[in-house]
Order: sequence, then structure tokens, then C-alpha cells
Amino acid sequence: MPLTHTAIVMPLYFDEATDPALRRELMAAAADELPAYVPPERWVLVRDGAPWMHADVEWLAQRIEGATGQAPLRLEAEENTGKGGAVVRGLRHGLERLSSAEAFTIIDGDGDHSAHDLPELARLLATVMEATGNPLVNVVGRRLDRHGCLGLFRGELEGVTNRIAFAALRYALARRGQALDETWVAPFGEADMEAGYRLYSRAAAECVASEYPRAVREWGESDLYRWGVEVVPTLEIALAGGVYAEGLRSTQESQEATAYLGGADPAHAYALEIRWMLGRTGVPSEAGLLMLQDAVLRSSLRHLPEGLDCLVRLEDAVREGLEAPRPAGQSPLASPRRRL
Repeated sequence: MPLTHTAIVMPLYFDEATDPALRRELMAAAADELPAYVPPERWVLVRDGAPWMHADVEWLAQRIEGATGQAPLRLEAEENTGKGGAVVRGLRHGLERLSSAEAFTIIDGDGDHSAHDLPELARLLATVMEATGNPLVNVVGRRLDRHGCLGLFRGELEGVTNRIAFAALRYALARRGQALDETWVAPFGEADMEAGYRLYSRAAAECVASEYPRAVREWGESDLYRWGVEVVPTLEIALAGGVYAEGLRSTQESQEATAYLGGADPAHAYALEIRWMLGRTGVPSEAGLLMLQDAVLRSSLRHLPEGLDCLVRLEDAVREGLEAPRPAGQSPLASPRRRL
């Protein structure tokens, strides 16, 4: 699949407190190398609310046009809906305006996703589509180490959600008499489903653009656009019969600025993802708690007092959604257990 048939969707949001010079530095780091691989006329820049960033987006567009002679498409929403909402808007705009695009790449605007990884990931997308004959393919640029760029807590919490997501998908597909195809994940061991560097085939992009908003409507909370930005598309594509694949990509050792959690309690944020996943895949409460227990027992957070407290709050928030409170006197699922 030639990169000239690939389009870029770049959601852009930084907290107003982020230094304006740093915002532009990170945006330039995200965009400056991309024209070597994908012409800017096939980009969609999406400002997710943040009126204080209007000038920043214009600056970035003019910077790219000045260097290449091509202007990227721009979408500027006045209401902040979270990265998920920005991705949906960007995909819809790209699907409508870029009719020849065969794939859509989601690249964050903070410089963590390197343009130099794009050719290999695009080749993987083409390989999977050819090998499987399936037009519905979701390729993720996985991180070799989540903890370096995310820190211990967020890295471990993403590990918990990854484990539950795959367990829930296996359950849902088994109920249909199907098996989850893990061919394109197995070489790396545990999946990195929460990674944000995404390549969607056109059919997969259409699936995300239609099914993500439906999931939000059925969930009844727009927070799914904030916390489910990677998990919801992955599950919806897989449940629609698509293929999930991963390829290694480079990543920063630390992030200078991120707006992902926005001050929210991480235990509650990731619990919302888990609650949605279990509900979407039809996992009964008892089985869901077993999946949660398996996931948290493999987390190194349980060996730290503050980490264990985080996992307990995660469990309680999941139980609240499942309407299955922990019985009085029962130990939390992540409690240390005696071993032989």
C-alpha cells in the first residue's frame, strides 16, 4: 500500500497552562518529518476545542504549507470532546474529502509518534490485508516499554486494561463459535492495545467513524470519547470481524506534556474503560470479576502500598458499574496472596 494512498489524522489539544512555546515545539516535532512520507494535502488537523490553540494550529498549517507548498485540511471544533471525538471528526472529514485514501493514520500532535515508523507500519497493514483477504484491519504501533513514556502507574493500568480487553474479546467471539485471531500479535507477547499510533484500513476507519459514536450514545456518557479512545475502536473493529495487528515503533522516554488524564483519577478513568468493555462484549459480572482478578494479580502495582490502593479503587469502580459490590470483609482482588 503506497504511502501516497495513506491519509493522516492529527488531533491537537494542549492544556491552556502548557507553555505556548512548548506547544509549538511539540507540534512541530509531530509534523515536520511527515511530508517526506505523506503529502500534507492528505492530512487532517483537528483542534479539539481549546480556543487558545487556534493560533497554534494556524501557525502549524502555515509552517507546513511554507515548507511544502501544500496546505493540510483543518477542522476546528469549539467544544472539547476528548481525543476520541477529535479522531471521529477527523476520520469522517477525511473519508468524505479524501476519496482515494486507502488507509488513515492517527498521529498524536505531541511529538511522541515518529514519522519514520510509518513506512513499516503501512507495509504491515498491506501485508495483513493481503494475507487475510480481510479489508477490515487495525494496525497499532506498539511500544516496547510503556513505562518509560507513561510512568509506572499509567503503564501498569494500561497493562490491566489490555489483558481484560483480550479476555473479553475471546469470550465474545467464543460465544459466536469464533476464535480471536492473534497471529499478528503473538510475536510480542502481551498486546499494547492502548497505544495511540494507529493505522486503519479505509473499511476500519469507516467502522470507527460510525461505531464509536454509537457506542458513546449507548453508553450514555461522553467520557467514553476521553477514556476509550484506543479501546473502543479496537473492540468495535474486532467485533465487526476485523483483524488486529501490531508492529514495533519508537517512542519517547518521557512526555514533556500530555493532556490524556487531565487531572482525573486514573483508577476511575481506566475502570470506565473496563466497565464498557465488559458490557460491550456481554461478559457476565462473575466472569468479568475473574478477568479483572487475573489482570490485577499480574500487575506490579500490587506490591506498592500506593499501587495497591489504586488497584483497589479500580476494582471498586468496576464493581460499581457491574452492580457487584465487594462483600463486607472480603479482601480486594489484588491483595497479596501466600505462595508456595
